[in-house]
Amino acid sequence: MVTTKGNKGFVVFLVVALIISIVLGGLIFNNDNLTIVKNWVGGNIVLFSVVLLILKVAGLVWPPLPGGLFTFASVPILGWQTAFAIDLVGNLIGASVAWYLGGKYGESFMSQVFPQSMIEKIKKIRINKKHEFEGVFLFSLASGVVMIEIANYALGYLKVNFVRFFVANTGSHIIRNAPLFYLFESVVNGGNATANILIVVFALILLLVFRKRYVHFDE
Repeated sequence: MVTTKGNKGFVVFLVVALIISIVLGGLIFNNDNLTIVKNWVGGNIVLFSVVLLILKVAGLVWPPLPGGLFTFASVPILGWQTAFAIDLVGNLIGASVAWYLGGKYGESFMSQVFPQSMIEKIKKIRINKKHEFEGVFLFSLASGVVMIEIANYALGYLKVNFVRFFVANTGSHIIRNAPLFYLFESVVNGGNATANILIVVFALILLLVFRKRYVHFDE
């Protein structure tokens, strides 16, 4: 099982990563250069959207590329709804490809993408088969903030049913990312996001507590 110490470390990492991303994003995009970028995108919206989609898919298949950061960073340019729509479609495609590669080629392929230490952790994951859908949903939800690329490959490697994976992964992506995209736009536009940040942090803590009912790691 995951130790209490490990869970605390994971929670701290999620909280710090969330706050840093929001604060830095607000500082970076709240300047005059954003107007220049917006004007260019306005005349090249299709090209810009396609490039973002490709980067999102590529980032899920090849984790060293932070594809999700590109779609997230495009919120001040496209608006959170459009940026999230591109992010969601990219996730549907990229996650499905990663699930297929993890299930089809297993450890031999994953060793080309992840360090061996990470593969050993993947091999220790156990999902309660009686609650597979809930397990996949919570695992994707909890891991999506910092390691969704690993989760997609892992769930394919563990031979999780594709339909359950696809539906659970899509649902968790919407529930997790839509509020973050909205929150980021609120911060960029000068809104007070303190209450929203506290709600997200509280939700993450509850998620990690209840996740143990469905997913555990062998020692």
